[in-house]
Amino acid sequence: MTDTLFPLTTVAAMAACFLLVALASTGLVARWRPAWASGSPPPTAWIDGLRGLAATLVLMNHVPLVVANHLELAPTIDPEATRWVNYLGVVGVQLFFCITGFLFAGKILGSRNVDWTDFFVRRIRRLVPAYALAVCVVLAVGAVVVDAGLDHLPAALAALPHMMSFGIFLLPEVQGFDMGRLLGVNWTLAIEWRFYAVLPLLFALRRFGHMNGPLSLLVFTLLLVPVLGAGIWLYFIVGAAATLLPKVASARALRGPLALLAMGAVISMASNWDDLASQKVGQGLHVAALFFSLCLLRPRWLATRAVAVLGTISYSLYLLHMTVLFVVFGLCHRFLFDVTALSAAGFTLMGCLGVALSVLLATLSYQFVEHRFMGEKRPSEDPLPTAFSPVVTCDNLMQDPPTASPARPATPGDRRHRHVRPTGGVGRKKASASRSRLANRARKTVQGSV
Repeated sequence: MTDTLFPLTTVAAMAACFLLVALASTGLVARWRPAWASGSPPPTAWIDGLRGLAATLVLMNHVPLVVANHLELAPTIDPEATRWVNYLGVVGVQLFFCITGFLFAGKILGSRNVDWTDFFVRRIRRLVPAYALAVCVVLAVGAVVVDAGLDHLPAALAALPHMMSFGIFLLPEVQGFDMGRLLGVNWTLAIEWRFYAVLPLLFALRRFGHMNGPLSLLVFTLLLVPVLGAGIWLYFIVGAAATLLPKVASARALRGPLALLAMGAVISMASNWDDLASQKVGQGLHVAALFFSLCLLRPRWLATRAVAVLGTISYSLYLLHMTVLFVVFGLCHRFLFDVTALSAAGFTLMGCLGVALSVLLATLSYQFVEHRFMGEKRPSEDPLPTAFSPVVTCDNLMQDPPTASPARPATPGDRRHRHVRPTGGVGRKKASASRSRLANRARKTVQGSV
C-alpha cells in the first residue's frame, strides 16, 4: 500500500490524463472509421460529442476507484478525492439523462403521430445487443475470477434473468462473486427504460389533451413527481424543456452571453462541487444552465472528429469500461506487482492503459454488435423539432417514411442532367435511372432516424 493516499490535486491531474488518452484513442479510431465522426446531421452533431464527454466523466470516476471499489483492496486516494471523482460520475449521468430527454421527449412534443411499436422495437435493437455482450463478458470474467470453469455455467444461467433486466433487478452474486463490481452502471439503464415507458403519457397530454408543449411538459412532470419522487429522473425533464427554447444560436449578439453562461456554470461546479454534491436544487440549476446554453450554442468543438467518435462508441464504452479496468488492474495485481503500492505516475500509466483498452473494446463492440443491429441510420431534414412550431417537421421520426414525389424530367438546359440524353432508348434508360437515384436520395433525406 502507498505510504500516503493520492490527494485531490493529483487525482485531478490523473483524470485530465485519462480524458486526453480517451480523445487520442478515438482520434485514431476516427482515422480508421471517418464516417463515425459524421454520423449525425450537423444540427445534432454536438450531441454526440456531449454524450461522449458524459461517458468519459463516468470513466474518470471509476479509474481512480478501481482498486478500492472493484478489486476491493486498500484505497489509494484520500476521502476528498473520492468525493470529487464521485461528483464527476454524477455529472456525467445527469448529462446523459438530459440528452435522453432532449432527443426523445423533445421529439414526442413535436410529433403528431407516433408508432409506439416501432419506437420500442428500435430502442430494443439499440440497447439490448451491446448490453447482452457486456453481460456475457462479465459472466466470463466472473468465471475466471472464481476459477469455476464449467461448474460456473448453471449458476450463470440462473443469474441471466437478473443480469439482463437492465438494472430493474439487483445484480446477483454468482458463486460468491458480486457482478455489480463489473456491471454496476446498469442502474442508470433501469431509469432510462422507466422514462421510455412513461413517454406515451407525455404524447397523450400533447395530442389528446390539446395542450401546447410547455403545458403538457408541466402537467407530465406534476403527474410523475408523486409517483417517482423529485429524484435524478427530473434531468430528463431538463433535457425535454431545452427543446422549447427558441432557436437563437444564429444571433451573434447572444453567443457571447451564452458562452459566458456555460463557462460560468462549469467554473461554479468546479469550485463549489463539494457543496453542490449535497444540494439537489443547486446542482440541478447548474446542470440546466449548462445544458440550455449548449443547446442554444451547439458548439462546434463538440462535433470535432475525436469527440464525435467518442460519442459514437459511448454506449459500449459506458458498459464495458468497468470490466476492462478490473481485468487490467486485477491481472497486474495477481501476476506482476501490488497495485496498491503504485506511485501516482505508475497508477496514471496503468489507468491510461485501461482507458485505451476500454476505447478499443468499445470500438469493436460498436462495429460488430451495435452497428449491425441498429439498421440504416437515416438523417432527418430537421432533427431538432420545437414544441412551439405550428408545423411539425419531424413527424416521420417514428413513422413510415413519406413517399418522395417523382423528380421532374430532365431538360437539355439542366446542369444535373446534361449527361442524360432526353430521347432515344439508351437515353431514356439513363434518365430513368437518374430519376430513381434522385428519388431514393430525396426519400432518405426526409426520413427520420431514432
